[in-house]
Amino acid sequence: MTAQEFLRSVESFPVAERPLVIEPAAERQLRSCIAGGGPILLGEMHGALENPLVIWTLLSRLSLRVLALEWDFALAAVVHRYGDGDGLDFSRFDHSCDGRITAGHFAVIRDLHRRGRLDRLTLFSGPSPTEWSERDRLMAGRLIEGLEGASPALVVAGSLHTRLEPHEHGVPMGYHVAMKFQAAAEVRMRYLGGEIFNAGLGRVGGGHAHAQSGNELKLVVDKGRLSLIVPVAHPATVPDPGCRH
Repeated sequence: MTAQEFLRSVESFPVAERPLVIEPAAERQLRSCIAGGGPILLGEMHGALENPLVIWTLLSRLSLRVLALEWDFALAAVVHRYGDGDGLDFSRFDHSCDGRITAGHFAVIRDLHRRGRLDRLTLFSGPSPTEWSERDRLMAGRLIEGLEGASPALVVAGSLHTRLEPHEHGVPMGYHVAMKFQAAAEVRMRYLGGEIFNAGLGRVGGGHAHAQSGNELKLVVDKGRLSLIVPVAHPATVPDPGCRH
């Protein structure tokens, strides 16, 4: 994809709040998290077109003004300049194909800046060590530093990184964050069907949308865990759909 093609995708991306139903039990947990200083850790599957719209919707509904993304911290200047209205230096991320960086994210960041609704944006990924837990420990350190002195934040990363307890892959970022911020809460996104683009097209949720779920996002407590249900996922526009390395 060329820089011009990607920018056209950014500029044509329809930024809008998605319909969202929050169950009372989920609302109570989220409000408790926010009152305690947060953050809310949102675990996504990379590469869904809906992901940046979920970000926009949650920031709006929960009156949050701080956002943190699992993007390379070296891109901070590029992202901030674009948010402020300058051009987009596509060459700095034109190799990205795993669905973390999408056209929709840039459209949402620019829109939040235009509306004066984003006080701080933190990027906390970086060069990846071989060991999984070590990468998450480093991400947690950057995130904690980036959130210091900030109001409650929405932190978005792959769902294995936002877990609050160790799991089969190792010790996740969320575990370290929860040790620092006692009010931290995890929300896992659950896609009922559709496709994502993460180094290629892939199906989610069995591959079929559940028509009975309508078009609404739903934030519920499921088996004691906060879940955000997305009825159908569509593949996002990524900088490098050919996955050049």
